[in-house]
Amino acid sequence: MIVIDGQAFNVGVLSIEDSTEPLDKHATRTVDGVLHRELIGMFKKQKFVLASPVSEAERLQFDALWQKIEEPVEFHTIQTPNAQGQPTTYECYFSGIRRAIRKAYINGAVYWTGGSFTAIGRRPMEMG
Repeated sequence: MIVIDGQAFNVGVLSIEDSTEPLDKHATRTVDGVLHRELIGMFKKQKFVLASPVSEAERLQFDALWQKIEEPVEFHTIQTPNAQGQPTTYECYFSGIRRAIRKAYINGAVYWTGGSFTAIGRRPMEMG
């Protein structure tokens, strides 16, 4: 289950890949090859890979999630499990939003192959 802006989405999650990216205010290399930088902080990223919805209920949840992550808003609040299975909440924006149609029927039913998206933290992670 993924919770975004307080709304729970019961979708199949195949994987969540955590990564952390540095963001520099300034970074340059001198002629001797040494990197000089002013680090702003380390930013959390989570890539979600979603299972293909099968039932009508799963398709409705998948579509509702997709509408939420495609909303034209600056930031969202997301709640996901940490390594110990406890919920962790942070402010983020979404990037790399992808899905593909597996089948489309004449009656209008659409079946997706699943999808993926990345949540990128708005603020640097707290160190300590």
